[in-house]
Amino acid sequence: MKFLRWVVTLLIMFLIVFFVIQNSNLNPPVKIQFFWKASPVEMDILILVFLTFILGLVIGFLIAGVKILTTKNELRALSNDYKKLKKEVDLLRNQGIDETEADNSKTE
Repeated sequence: MKFLRWVVTLLIMFLIVFFVIQNSNLNPPVKIQFFWKASPVEMDILILVFLTFILGLVIGFLIAGVKILTTKNELRALSNDYKKLKKEVDLLRNQGIDETEADNSKTE
């Protein structure tokens, strides 16, 4: 199923790139003014869209990475709490059995 999803994704990406390349000669270059640069930079709209897409991917991966690390730390903390509580429940369970056996041996 993952393979099929990858094939469909790659096919859609190929079609989008093909469409953009076919229509890239219709658009004139775009002038971009950066904050730190005095003169505007001219670039093709195709390159601008591609760079914006790559920048969005990088930012998205960084945000997802931080979220994954945070979730893993929470999971580790909850797992440790679970182990401690399970050990405590097991001790209480065994303590009740040991007291019952001690009471039975005293009465006999």
